Amino acid sequence: MGFWAGSRGKHTSRWLAMCGLVVAIAYVKRSMAFTLVRLPRRARRVWSSSKKLRFKVTPPRNKRLFGRFITSPTEPGAGTGSEMSLSLTGSLVHRRASPLRLAPSRRRHSGLNNNTRGRTHVVRMGPPLPTSDLHGRAIGPMDAPVTLTAWLDYACPFSAKLFKTVTTQVIPHYGDKVRFVFYHQPQPWHPQSTMLHEAGVGVYNLGGVDAFWKFSAALFDTATDFYDANTYDKSRSQIYEELAALAQSAAGVPKADLLAKLRRIEKEGELNAGNECTQDLKFFVKLGRQTGIHVSPTTTLNGMVCDTSSGWSLDQWKEFLDPHVGE
Repeated sequence: MGFWAGSRGKHTSRWLAMCGLVVAIAYVKRSMAFTLVRLPRRARRVWSSSKKLRFKVTPPRNKRLFGRFITSPTEPGAGTGSEMSLSLTGSLVHRRASPLRLAPSRRRHSGLNNNTRGRTHVVRMGPPLPTSDLHGRAIGPMDAPVTLTAWLDYACPFSAKLFKTVTTQVIPHYGDKVRFVFYHQPQPWHPQSTMLHEAGVGVYNLGGVDAFWKFSAALFDTATDFYDANTYDKSRSQIYEELAALAQSAAGVPKADLLAKLRRIEKEGELNAGNECTQDLKFFVKLGRQTGIHVSPTTTLNGMVCDTSSGWSLDQWKEFLDPHVGE
């Protein structure tokens, strides 16, 4: 009792406290060293000669901004939302969830220096991302005061009414003051809807935006030919043939070229590969889901979903748009 109460006891207590603090700091540093959940491209985890785990990052063309590594647009995976930052302890901490997934690592000799041997994590990117602008199917200038967008289905009669009113009356009335953007919104209760939108995607890829608008106008004008009652007994290839013929007559897109885009991809081991337009249409479906679009027609005004009607006349559209246009 007297021993612990004396000066020697005080020094021993301080010594024990210091030991505990050192152990705690070592544990925290060890924990932080393993907070790396996902590695950026060309990140290497290596064992140094001192047998301490460390991470070496060599982003080839990445931009470093305020301590964060941001993927350059020229890099594979640009725009995926992957963002890494360097913590105060030097370990890499993931700041935001990204679709990066690690493949099983392969151990091999690293060329970092003669004394290091490590494992390289091969990073596989997540779901594919669009290489073209999904917002490019537009009429009107980019700097228009109002941007009106519409999520339309070629097999929807209400979409046809809204499309015709906006393109033949509203846009000519406002001119450069309104920008109108078209988004594909196939709906599963119309089984042929996907085929119609695949044709629209193919026309845009082959003929550009002008051909797309001509084809869309012609398709909405003859939309009843592709409604459920008139396509129930037709095969998929028959519907593609009719769409390709319409694209050639209305938009000048060669029928054979569009049919080639719509032809099923034959790949060994793939039974459900779709065609060359399938992936682009998936991007529109994904964009609609993450935007909260569920049915057609749905419109947005300057990015916000708004309550409009396919039955509106030009006067009703003017009443709705004039306060935003400034008239």
